[in-house]
Amino acid sequence: MAAPLWTVNDNDIFTSIKSEQTINVNLPIQTENATNDLEEFLNNHRTPSSTIYVDMDNTIAGFNIRLAQLYGVDNLLNADTTTTSIATQITNNSPGFFQNLSVLPQAINNANGKGLLDLVKSIHGSYSILTTDTTSTTLNNEKISWVNSNLSTFPPTGSVNFATGFNKGPYGNSNTILIDDTPSYIAQFKAAGGQAFRYIYTTLESGSLPDGLSLVNNRIEGTAPSVSTDTTYTFTIRLHYNSGYVDRILKISIVASINRSMAYDSARISSERQSRTWKDLNLNFSKNPVTGDITKLSGTESVKRSVRNLIQTNHYEKPFHPEIGSGIRDLLFEPATPLTEIFLAKKIEETLVNFEPRVRLIAVNVNAQPDENSYRVWIEFYVVNHPTPVIIDTFLERLR
Repeated sequence: MAAPLWTVNDNDIFTSIKSEQTINVNLPIQTENATNDLEEFLNNHRTPSSTIYVDMDNTIAGFNIRLAQLYGVDNLLNADTTTTSIATQITNNSPGFFQNLSVLPQAINNANGKGLLDLVKSIHGSYSILTTDTTSTTLNNEKISWVNSNLSTFPPTGSVNFATGFNKGPYGNSNTILIDDTPSYIAQFKAAGGQAFRYIYTTLESGSLPDGLSLVNNRIEGTAPSVSTDTTYTFTIRLHYNSGYVDRILKISIVASINRSMAYDSARISSERQSRTWKDLNLNFSKNPVTGDITKLSGTESVKRSVRNLIQTNHYEKPFHPEIGSGIRDLLFEPATPLTEIFLAKKIEETLVNFEPRVRLIAVNVNAQPDENSYRVWIEFYVVNHPTPVIIDTFLERLR
């Protein structure tokens, strides 16, 4: 069973990408949010006149971290709160409980400039603190002192707001936004007409991401490294949320590009520079108006015909040569996902590299067209004895 919020299990490959592909992929996490990327949320929902409320505990202050320490556990999910309640634990360790909370590392002055308050500052420019009323003047004053001591580089507007009765709904309206880790507060705020973002954050706990990729705002972004063989990277991501944290072992698969010449190399093909002319039948089977024979294709047009034929040929269709063909037909009936696009492109690349020696591939791009039940395929290559790139732009259709 997948843990709460995670939509995948341990050791699942959550995405496959091509060598040197630039990506921006959300982690497989499901929450009340339409997007778990705070930057995207703020850009979509704030207006210049919006008031943004930011929660304190577990959003910018290490509330769970401190509680876990007091319970003698690493993860608050493992704490025995039946013997000693959280409220009792706070009371027993006060004064000083709130005053001594750590600032969460993803809250502000993040190394990549994408911390919570960094984003609020760059996108909106101001915010206010909205935190739960402890009903204790001493503890509330500790919260105020914490804000004054730790947020001086980007202080909130006005005084700290305390939500009474564990209800943040009264602050919600069409012109307010709440960033909070607690689902009940998110629901209250939305019910009152406000916009709300359930705040979670993720950290890389073990292993390493592929070179060129980084973890930013619950997504993986960057440019994948160049790999000569298909390579799988394994790492552990920790998802922090209002009750504690859940680790997940994830994998990214990077599909290797076919090793091929990327440019016309006259020295490489000098031995092939002969006065050879390639010809092929025109499969329209039109009649030559002069000779009355079937028209023929020659030069690069005949090579383009050969490329199309190879792509559309299945294994075992060519007599005495069962190995020739692309075998892409089965893939056409797979779900139209980015992963299927990658596999189709790779099969086309392999087919042309293995069976069409006149072609020097430059690029193969495949784009799904779900509404037409097809894939658009764009192939660019050089032909021997022809220094100008040749392009084929065609469609592969799902036909039964």
